[in-house]
Amino acid sequence: MSKPNILFLISDEQSPRTVGCYGADFMRTPNLDRLASQGTLFENAYCAFPLCVPGRNSLMSGQQCHKIKAYDIGSPLASDLPTWAHMLARAGYRTPLHGKMHFLGADQLHGFEEHLHEKEHGIDGFRWGEETGDGTAYECVTKIHFTDTLKSVGRRDYNLTWDTASRDSAIAFLDARKGDPEPFCLTVSFNFPHYPLVVDRDVYESYADANIPPPVTGGWRHPRNDHLADNVWGFNKMTEQQTRASRQAYCAMGTMLDAWIGEVLAALGRSGHADNTIIIYTTDHGEMWGEHGMWCKNCFYEDSARVPLIISAPGLGVGQRVAAPVSHLDLYPTLRDIVAAADWKVPLDGRSLWPLVTGQAAPDADRPVFCEYHACDVRGPERMVRWHQYKLNYYHNWGMELFDIECDPNELVNRIDDPACREVVARLLQMLMDGWDPIAIDADIRIEQNRRTLIGESMRRQKAGGFSSGV
Repeated sequence: MSKPNILFLISDEQSPRTVGCYGADFMRTPNLDRLASQGTLFENAYCAFPLCVPGRNSLMSGQQCHKIKAYDIGSPLASDLPTWAHMLARAGYRTPLHGKMHFLGADQLHGFEEHLHEKEHGIDGFRWGEETGDGTAYECVTKIHFTDTLKSVGRRDYNLTWDTASRDSAIAFLDARKGDPEPFCLTVSFNFPHYPLVVDRDVYESYADANIPPPVTGGWRHPRNDHLADNVWGFNKMTEQQTRASRQAYCAMGTMLDAWIGEVLAALGRSGHADNTIIIYTTDHGEMWGEHGMWCKNCFYEDSARVPLIISAPGLGVGQRVAAPVSHLDLYPTLRDIVAAADWKVPLDGRSLWPLVTGQAAPDADRPVFCEYHACDVRGPERMVRWHQYKLNYYHNWGMELFDIECDPNELVNRIDDPACREVVARLLQMLMDGWDPIAIDADIRIEQNRRTLIGESMRRQKAGGFSSGV
């Protein structure tokens, strides 16, 4: 395949357990299911950070978040970090970005030639220990709206407004590529199915009789997650009816997202480039959607840290499923292999998945995969390592937990004190701490958060009072 085009599709906050090809027989996601049947599905892919801004910064830079100071949702991506968009532009690709990437500050491109349909977010921060919990924040999740996506006029929900605009402009871009030999990497990034739960009424009602399983609750839950769920968000106040309605709306949003993806794929077919286009689909992080009595992300449970990942290349890896754990960090080196940019020498923490897709290599089942979290409502830096069937979660100043994902896929039994797991814990802890110093990271986070808090306060004052050049 010479100079293949790339279509990079990204959703926001999608649990793989709500995608049909990942075993969700109650879901209707025919376009993603078809994409998986035509390519390679990674069953155990993980984000690098289960929160929008740091996770996307890591995805774009190919480096773990603590290395690039992507500590929380107010952290900007440094403009001097070479992203894969820079790499593709250098390789002669058109690089439009349509939709959300959650860049902060003045640089909204980071290598992309254009960035459409996302409002600018300012640099900001907070200080650990000064967070104020909002026990009514769960209402942001349960506030289900109904709208007509295509026919409504006037004011509309943020997610719907930007997602439909991103879909339409992506289709227009592809329609304009007919007969154009210039290679492109079109990145289309949707807000769906991120809360608040805003969905077309007919799609919502189509799930009224669906066999959506109830959330798994009970069993072990770390005190850190008790605090996050109950004290900060107030999820313990949700009624059974609210939980069922919210899960129904979340599933309906997944189906709406799938339909939009289908329209973009149809435009790719019309463009005449489908036979020379590699399609990548993933999400920035997962969504707890009521599991363990939690919603949103911000934790290392499977529904939050694990993500759907599909790579579909014409005639390669058709129907292939890879069980070995992989990471979002692997996508940058994968893209480097796809465009044969061997001379693009930048620090990357992942490994290319392209040899797996093309059948040139077998998965490395012995490889550890990492995820981290340093944002609000914690006592210090946190890190997760997935190795074979085990997952070790380390909470600085707040203990550890160990799960056997194969035997306990719902993560209900913490085996950290199980004598039979002593050697596994020691090995995983050594992997987790290798090159990661929680004490040093803790100190740097406090400096960074304080600096960004002051910047954010200054920017808000300037915005409120206007700006004078002194001329």
